[in-house]
Amino acid sequence: MTEGFSNLQADKDSESGPPRASEAGSTAQTLERRDSANTAGSEDGRVCLTEGKDDFDLLLDEARESVKLRELDFLRVLSATRAQNLHLGFWNVAGIQGRPKVEQLQKALDGPLNHLDIIGVSETWLLSAAPRIPGYQVILRPGSATPGAVGGHPKGGVGFIIKDKWNSRVQVLPDTKYPGSMWIRIHGGKRRSPLFVCVVYSRPDGDAAEQRTLFNDLKGRCLQYTLRGAVFIGGDFNARIGKTTDNERVGSFGEETKNPRGGKLLKFLEEADLYCLNNRNGRTEYTYRRGESTSVIDYCLATSASLRLAGRLKVHTFEDGGIGSDHNLISLAVRIEDVPRRTRKPKMFKWKTSRLDKPEVVSAYAEELKCTLDDFLNSLNERSPDESLNMFIEWVRKAAIKTIGRRRVKDATKICWWDEEVKLAVENRNQTQAMYAEAPSRKK
Repeated sequence: MTEGFSNLQADKDSESGPPRASEAGSTAQTLERRDSANTAGSEDGRVCLTEGKDDFDLLLDEARESVKLRELDFLRVLSATRAQNLHLGFWNVAGIQGRPKVEQLQKALDGPLNHLDIIGVSETWLLSAAPRIPGYQVILRPGSATPGAVGGHPKGGVGFIIKDKWNSRVQVLPDTKYPGSMWIRIHGGKRRSPLFVCVVYSRPDGDAAEQRTLFNDLKGRCLQYTLRGAVFIGGDFNARIGKTTDNERVGSFGEETKNPRGGKLLKFLEEADLYCLNNRNGRTEYTYRRGESTSVIDYCLATSASLRLAGRLKVHTFEDGGIGSDHNLISLAVRIEDVPRRTRKPKMFKWKTSRLDKPEVVSAYAEELKCTLDDFLNSLNERSPDESLNMFIEWVRKAAIKTIGRRRVKDATKICWWDEEVKLAVENRNQTQAMYAEAPSRKK
């Protein structure tokens, strides 16, 4: 169905680098190869079978492995020179109100999160003004946060934290009906396809109608934006989808628990042709922790056409407390690829041969050809035979353009259905219409 999941098999130590070149195969086969690699006994996922081999065979295997690794290194360098990586993150920050919380966020952005270019944040608890963070631009969706109870903090709120170097390439897209989501378009640059990113916060106390509005909005935007570029959706869905081994849209290393909201999310993945990038690293990586309770409720989703651009999803745990949020940040590297250049078809012309019926045109053409022939004979001593022949052909063409003329015609190869059968049907129709017009009943 798709070969994009092979890009999720990048080395654990190179999460921020470009995805490794993948082998052809179905998604299910790729996931099976990846699962077996994650559970292998050796550290690097390769099993070395040396039993029954002599020294020469071992040296030969080592040489082959060296050549293979060099080829992979070359492909990595080639990929890095032809593509640009965007480091994307999603985080439920549990409020960024007040100077202490903003200072903690600034410290995290300058430290362990410095490699991230754009972070979609949820539960900002901000009603209007966005905080100022040096080196970053914070944009919020107005009205996404609602006032809380008396004496309590506001609820909800979504937005993006964008590095200054990417700020000029980000465009905020029109709001959807669901207030807990926000879309942006990231311009890839010259001859690069754009990237569409959405951050989501689904309230845990939202009813079925609210969930339906969210998924309908996301589905409509996915269908609209997939035709123009890669699409990624992330945030806090407050849903537990569990794990499965027979559904390639979900990772096979998730948690055991599944709730009704998770079932609705799984149905949405099928309807919108989305894949969940979580739980594919050989172990369960929890995104939410409160006391002894842990769960996976923060996800990153990608369309099937965007999978080949996605790197391995990483879950960041903050043992030192981070900014006081009970959610872990999730991030991945997204490759912004070059858009293939369109090859222009040569213009097609047709000679105006009907003008050769006029004697004055024939005389003018003959006179031009005579001058051309004289110039051709004089150039034989100065140029090689091939150069003289090419020049003669060009002179004849210019003479025909000057005297006979030509007109531009459209490329008829695009009309693939216009064949002999259709021509015969049209001819029969015209004959039938002519017979009908000449019928006696029509003349009366």
